[in-house]
Amino acid sequence: MIRVRRATRGSHWTKRARATLIVSALGMLTVYLDVLMLNTALPDIQREFGAGESGLQWLASTYSLGLAAFTMFAAALADRFGRKRIFMTSLLLLGIGFLGAGLAPTLGAMMAARGLQGVAAAGVIVTSLALVSNAFESPGDRARAIGLWTGIASLGTALGPPLGGLLVEVLGWRSVFLLTVPVAAVLLSLSPGIWRSLGDAESRASTGGDRPSSSSPSAR
Repeated sequence: MIRVRRATRGSHWTKRARATLIVSALGMLTVYLDVLMLNTALPDIQREFGAGESGLQWLASTYSLGLAAFTMFAAALADRFGRKRIFMTSLLLLGIGFLGAGLAPTLGAMMAARGLQGVAAAGVIVTSLALVSNAFESPGDRARAIGLWTGIASLGTALGPPLGGLLVEVLGWRSVFLLTVPVAAVLLSLSPGIWRSLGDAESRASTGGDRPSSSSPSAR
């Protein structure tokens, strides 16, 4: 089990820094789970909507297109309006996308919801690691925090397929999306705490003393 360790002597793991780490990492975990759990639901989605192979391919592609198209734009928005604002807005859109996919009456409506999820995921990916990096001043603390961020986020790779399969088997394919809505809501409720904690870090960014805002697992 991955735990956020208590601060060691001389470190600066404040409550707000730990909250930033937890919320940012869980945001990335949610993105990974979303992608991998969908794969287990595809056969049931195909039967429900009578979709062919091309329909399923488009369902997967709309997410990828939203993600790819919005990644650079999300980075620009984060630089312009602040990482925390884009992170929280992306979490909100992600929750709306989950709800729309879970309640979708048609395959077309579900494609639209998946596209929105892709756009929201881009915002989370672009801002998540940058928020963690800016919350820790010491290089050693920052390295440990990034290691924990990576470990928590990567749990989605291992948990996604079995969790998705269990949900589809017990509650049906719509639960894969609908049960993720409260997760996004909880993360949003925790985020105002880091909204204030990162004010100083983003003030330094505006004067050129901060680190780059856009970071993603693939870019490291």
